[in-house]
Amino acid sequence: MRRTPSTNAQQGMASTAGGVIGVQATGFLFATVAVALAIVLDAWLALLLVTLGLFTIAGILGLLARARLKSGNTQVRDNGHG
Repeated sequence: MRRTPSTNAQQGMASTAGGVIGVQATGFLFATVAVALAIVLDAWLALLLVTLGLFTIAGILGLLARARLKSGNTQVRDNGHG
């Protein structure tokens, strides 16, 4: 079956829409965690804890990425074209 350019465009738009909705859903998940923490803590403290947790995760992932780049242990896939 041969794909037409419109089919590729539709698949690209669907993939992009799925990614955007996924990012928004992740944001709502973190907001839900903050609201759940706000039941037992002040709202500002709950939001601060969620934010600090996200920064901690981002920092750890950044350090892991930097270590992997420094070690030269990156994998490059060869798709067989050019």
